[in-house]
Amino acid sequence: MSEKLTLADAMKYPNAGIKNDSREYPNLVSFIDSNIKVDLSTPLVNAWLDGYQLVLRSIDQLTGDEKEDISKFIIDEDDNFWWRWDGTFSQILEICPLENITVLIDYLRSRNIDIDGYIENGKAVKG
Repeated sequence: MSEKLTLADAMKYPNAGIKNDSREYPNLVSFIDSNIKVDLSTPLVNAWLDGYQLVLRSIDQLTGDEKEDISKFIIDEDDNFWWRWDGTFSQILEICPLENITVLIDYLRSRNIDIDGYIENGKAVKG
């Protein structure tokens, strides 16, 4: 059973598309602008999001440029991390200094990389 997308979920990925079977929006702001004209209270927005999913990428879809950017946040002592990377977020976190974890998470979410398991639990589709 898929979990329902909430406003809090969608706000974690402000650049991600939002879609259902018949409509697609480029991001949350566009979705809200097109659908919600009266009240931006959480219950109403959550009701409007019912049936929609975010469009995210899995972490194994990182581009070369994104890996290069991430290399600035991690400690890769032998400069060989991407060759031995197993494709998981947890392995990146293992070599990320504590002071860089928030920046790393914000960076990945801004690139629509699913680090919250939303593709797996049905709140998102792979894009």
